[in-house]
Amino acid sequence: MIGSNEVQAEDIILPSDKRIIAISAIGSNMGQEFTEYLLDNEYQVIGFGGKNSEQFTNKIKARYPQDLLDFFYCDYFNTESIAGAIKSARLKYPKLDGFIHLVGGSLFNKPVSKLKTEEFTKVLNLNLTSAYTFSKYIFDWLQNSDGGHMVFFGSTTGIKPSGYKLPYAVAKAGVHMLVKALAKEGADFNILVNGIVPGYVMTARHIEELELKAEKNSSSIQSEIDLVKQKNPLRGELNTEDMFPVLALLLTTNVITGQNVTVDLGQTDL
Repeated sequence: MIGSNEVQAEDIILPSDKRIIAISAIGSNMGQEFTEYLLDNEYQVIGFGGKNSEQFTNKIKARYPQDLLDFFYCDYFNTESIAGAIKSARLKYPKLDGFIHLVGGSLFNKPVSKLKTEEFTKVLNLNLTSAYTFSKYIFDWLQNSDGGHMVFFGSTTGIKPSGYKLPYAVAKAGVHMLVKALAKEGADFNILVNGIVPGYVMTARHIEELELKAEKNSSSIQSEIDLVKQKNPLRGELNTEDMFPVLALLLTTNVITGQNVTVDLGQTDL
């Protein structure tokens, strides 16, 4: 049932030789691909999210051993809902090895003159407050698991603002600094915290946006993709699977912490 996270004593999972990774927004475009990548590499995955994330989890459960994938419902805008979901997960899984935070979205594309304060606040709550809330409770979970890894997804918009995305730029810049502050605290507990800062990723949602642009401009989808590619020095396109090696590194490293790794084909810095 959607929204039910009740855990019974018999549900408790004892530690195994597989690493357990928790993922917020497991049903997002990137979340789905990262989840399948981890499951294919025999990680255990605990997903957090809303209705779409739960539907995705139920859809793919049949493809993997039953004990490899679990899900806990939460509302990203409700701090108590997030805290409750994590509490339920901890009751079932006493030990955690890593966490990936994917919650986010720009929500509004408006000039500052037309942006309402409540819209600004909503974007900050989705992107930054959720990141803080998850980090607060995951940090404690990892601290009681003798350490682990946290990976937060930022955005190049938090480094170099995009047009009409002021609140998103501010929120993601905050996520980048959250990474550094958590890494400093985490060092005392063997908790390594890093960020991945992607550029324009060719997710299904972005492809849909480009299709709408093509229709509006009376152009082809390929011409719109080519325009995106021309914005970066490598003249390539960025896909979720291109970040698999970076994610794998940051979930296993013993020497990297406090870093926000830009993955954007050189567009921001070159």
